[in-house]
Formats: sequence, C-alpha cells, structure tokens
Amino acid sequence: GLGGATISDILFFKFLKDYKISKKEEEVLHVLKKVVLGAIFILIVSGLAVYLPAAAKYNASPAFLVKVIMVGVVTLNGLALHLYVAPHLIHLNLRNHKKMGRSWHRLAFLLGSISVVSWYSVFLLAMLKSLVDWSFWNLMSLYIALLFTSICGGQLMEMRLSQKAHSLKKQK
Repeated sequence: GLGGATISDILFFKFLKDYKISKKEEEVLHVLKKVVLGAIFILIVSGLAVYLPAAAKYNASPAFLVKVIMVGVVTLNGLALHLYVAPHLIHLNLRNHKKMGRSWHRLAFLLGSISVVSWYSVFLLAMLKSLVDWSFWNLMSLYIALLFTSICGGQLMEMRLSQKAHSLKKQK
C-alpha cells in the first residue's frame, strides 16, 4: 500500500509536467488505484487478524489506537481519492480550468497530501518503537500537525503549478 501510494504520487507529479493528465497516464494511475485499494483491503484484514486474538493488549496501546485512526483515514481518503476523484483525472488540466474546475485540482492535491502523510505515518509508527511510549494525544497531535503541514504544502504546490500553467498559456 505504501509503495503503491508512493508510486502513484510520484507518477501523478511526473505526469503533471505538461500540466495535464493524458488518457494513457490516467490508465497507468487506474492500475495503481487497484493496487492501493487492494492494499487497503489487505491492511484491514491482516490488522484484524493480528488484533482479534489480543484485543485487550492492543486496546491499551496508544500507538495501536493512533494507527487504527490513521488506517481509518487511509481507508476513507483512499476511497475518496480513487473512487471519487480519480475518474475525473483525465480532465485534469492546470492550463484550462473550464475542462475541470479548479476545485477538483485542489481536491486532488488535498487528498494526495493526506494519503502521503497517512501512509508514511502508519509505516513510521510501526517501525519507530521509541514513539510507542508517547501518549495517545502526543501521537495524535504530531499526526494532525503533519497532516496540516502537508495539506498546506499541497495547496501551495497546486496554486504554484496552476499559476505557472496559466502564465505559459498566456505566452502561447
């Protein structure tokens, strides 16, 4: 899931070098969408398989509870991104907001930002055992701060790419 989401994001920005998503590029992203949605399903099923035999132990773990919230965010965000926004990506053209409203651009960058931070947060929380001692609210505060920073960065990136695309359009 982390790999699929990372590759999707990398390719999304590579495809935006010409400020639009072509039909062929959309097909590549569609394949990666299936990978990411499959990974979310596997993540949930394997998480339940680990959780159910030792529920009391995991319910007492702040790190586990935060990971559950993050996986919930990954799931809801992934469904929104891949089922609601992705079908419109073929219309993504930063030079022409008439084809696809700018709000779609912003939404794509918003959900992409949430995806990156959430997938990596789940991964890092699982790998960094030193954070396991942190309280639930300390971990959640860090996650929310990372989300906020990423969302702001994503929206700034969308704004700059859109402005650059419009300035190139005016020059032609």
